[in-house]
Amino acid sequence: MPIKRFLTKLTIITTVVGAPIAGGFLGKYLADASFNNKQKEIQNQERFNGVSDLMLNNGYNTPITIDVDKNKPINVSLFNFTDEERKDAINAINDLDEISENINYNILENNHSSVSQKITISKISKDQLELMSQNPLTLGYTSFQFSIKEAKIAFPVNIYINESVENIYDTNGVSLLSYVLKHEMMHSLGFKDMYTDDYLNKTVMYYQVSPAVDINDYTDFDKKNIKQVYDYSTTTLNEQYKNGNIKVEYPKFLQSFYETEKKYKKNIDEEFTL
Repeated sequence: MPIKRFLTKLTIITTVVGAPIAGGFLGKYLADASFNNKQKEIQNQERFNGVSDLMLNNGYNTPITIDVDKNKPINVSLFNFTDEERKDAINAINDLDEISENINYNILENNHSSVSQKITISKISKDQLELMSQNPLTLGYTSFQFSIKEAKIAFPVNIYINESVENIYDTNGVSLLSYVLKHEMMHSLGFKDMYTDDYLNKTVMYYQVSPAVDINDYTDFDKKNIKQVYDYSTTTLNEQYKNGNIKVEYPKFLQSFYETEKKYKKNIDEEFTL
């Protein structure tokens, strides 16, 4: 790795306030109860046992994830890369694809702006990236919106790579572009930067690249965490909730308030950049 130290940085840049609460105090109470029950259902999923502290959350300690389906690939567009860099980027993306049975990426040949489930990866100038991140040492930057209630990352996801990674290789011939992109792609799965030295040389999510960092690929620790979160085999409480198999019951005389609340309450969105 290069001698100069590099960082990636997490910043919350926007909060959008949700719709007003309907039904007065009682309506708010029911809305809060429904929201909190939803968070507990997601938090208690087996897939998050032991890994929730490694993940971004929605502010209510609920880990944020992205929807994956092995039969419905996530489309990826690559912009402003040389042919050599593009091959390097594709290899890095395929390395992640191969870890999980459920994660499936499809590299687009052209800019298909109307394609759903899309991640756009762009190489931009150092100055542009510094303006975005407010940090001159940032090599990678990931931006997305997510639903607070569902704790789900929404497409499109945007990843920006600093052009200064060009033609930088470690002693094993692995490019800095590959390392940075693998780090940012894990952000797009909901994993966060790890800032303590307990994670030095243990994960690609360690927050900096320096001579002390000796990682150029997903580690066994990374692979275990990715597979645990995205290859879970049991039907989660969240899925059961969506399918109507788990219902939140309220006394009948409160049902009209609850139905009114469901009708008017909307998800709150926040935007994360990493």
